[in-house]
Amino acid sequence: MYGGEWTGTMCLTEPQAGSAVGDLTTTARQTSEGWKIKGQKIFISCGDNDFSSNVVHTVLARVEGDPAGTKGISLFLVPKFRVNPDGSLGPPNDVKVVNIEEKMGIHASPTCTLAFGDHDECLGFLIGERCKGMPYMFKLMNEARVMTGMQGLSTGSNAYLHAVAYAKERIQGGGKTIVQYPDVRRMLSTIKAYVEGMRALLYQVGWYIDQAKHQTDSNKQAFYQGFADLLTPVCKAFCSEKGFEVASIAMQVYGGYGYIMEYPVEQMLRDVRISSIYEGANGIQALDLIGRKMAKNGGELFRNFYGSLEEFAAKNLTYPTLEKEFEVFQKALQTTGQAALKLAEKGMAQDLDYPALQATPFLHMMGYLSFAWLLLEQALVALPKLQELWKQHGADVEEKKFALCENHPDARYYEGKVKTARFFIWNLLPQLQALAKGIQSEDRSALKIRF
Repeated sequence: MYGGEWTGTMCLTEPQAGSAVGDLTTTARQTSEGWKIKGQKIFISCGDNDFSSNVVHTVLARVEGDPAGTKGISLFLVPKFRVNPDGSLGPPNDVKVVNIEEKMGIHASPTCTLAFGDHDECLGFLIGERCKGMPYMFKLMNEARVMTGMQGLSTGSNAYLHAVAYAKERIQGGGKTIVQYPDVRRMLSTIKAYVEGMRALLYQVGWYIDQAKHQTDSNKQAFYQGFADLLTPVCKAFCSEKGFEVASIAMQVYGGYGYIMEYPVEQMLRDVRISSIYEGANGIQALDLIGRKMAKNGGELFRNFYGSLEEFAAKNLTYPTLEKEFEVFQKALQTTGQAALKLAEKGMAQDLDYPALQATPFLHMMGYLSFAWLLLEQALVALPKLQELWKQHGADVEEKKFALCENHPDARYYEGKVKTARFFIWNLLPQLQALAKGIQSEDRSALKIRF
């Protein structure tokens, strides 16, 4: 696998066991030959292919007699072809593709239904200890969840760049390119802000993961790992949803041409939609955030995160030209803390339905708050550099500043960082307050509506 000769898969989902992995029915039975695997897995990304000599499946299964639910699940290595002692490939290992899904998007990936052991000849190798399959698989899944957020970023960024290029060349109404129209500029500013927010959040969490791995101080390792753990579901869920929203807005910039297959954004819209569903559906990410990450160590992870942002806001409340933006950010931070407290109070009162009902809105609040923090942080870096360029080039009035930013690539870049942060604070961050009102309302009508 390291050499690229073999590929691999993660085999969790079954027809009757999607997000509820503990409902799986795939079994493992120990024999004189080894572990015999029997069952069916669905929605297996790149479940088989014609370009690698072997496919190594990591398969969740329950050893007969082990406990029900996730606590009784073990993890097995199941190759497509058995391997001889000398390393050469042996006979097929009774792993069969029984269907290739016809999907809305990601057509380059063969999504397969796999049958293991139809002829009772499927041999697997136990990975680690019995009944530890879920913790082992989560080592793969946590990284995959960050990478799924990266899919939202990469596809959204691609859609944004195409939309900008199209808006600069599409002429409508009196010889004007559509990038000159206010509503188009609003759409482009929105998707630019989301793309830059996604990139900042994913890079920040990547940095936390690196710090957790390479710090020599165990306390610092735990501190950074806590930040990474807390924000991983936000990376996955918020970035995947914003990636889809960016692609949708980019299509709107194109107008009717965006809906036509000869232009690229319709494929981006289809391809990125899956990122909200696989690697743990986004609703599961929200439950993970409030049920596991927020509750861990008595709320320590969230307190550390809140404290660091509180310090960031207080330090910059009087920063010249950004005072009002930091005031709005500080209020958003306080609102998020109040919403977290509301959900915690409900949980402590054993009212579990209400926090579950509001988990996704709260995750979105965390996403908006994180984007605001990181975009403002970028503005703090960019603004002094922009001001220095103005000074160097004698841009002492607005007309000269405008001309410099129009023609100087560095000035243009720094100005974009400052203005994007401002746009996000005033035009997109207010959605956080609306989400908070819903959480604080204690409205339970969704639990009572009859469908």
